[in-house]
Amino acid sequence: MVSAGWREEKSGNVIRAVCSAVAALRKASPSPAASDERLYSLFFQALHDATKLYCDALRELQGEAAVDRWSPELPRYFFDRPEECEDTLRIVASDGYRDRYYEKGASNG
Repeated sequence: MVSAGWREEKSGNVIRAVCSAVAALRKASPSPAASDERLYSLFFQALHDATKLYCDALRELQGEAAVDRWSPELPRYFFDRPEECEDTLRIVASDGYRDRYYEKGASNG
């Protein structure tokens, strides 16, 4: 069985690699072509899956019950701000971090 530490490391590496690729693609082609859009779609899916795995591994490592570290907004945040990747990973990994996405939903309804 794969450990939570291994999952955190590997999913973090995927997030870093995708952020780097998104930033490089945007720098190379500020006006995306159709082929770029397909790449962006793949990058976004990779961020979605990797952030979910990353947050799950952190929850397990920190011995937390079902904690809302992850939300559908998290992969979008990385995608929109790839240059802030390391800082964002650090914030998400910090003790006590909670994504407020689910609190907003509860208050709306």
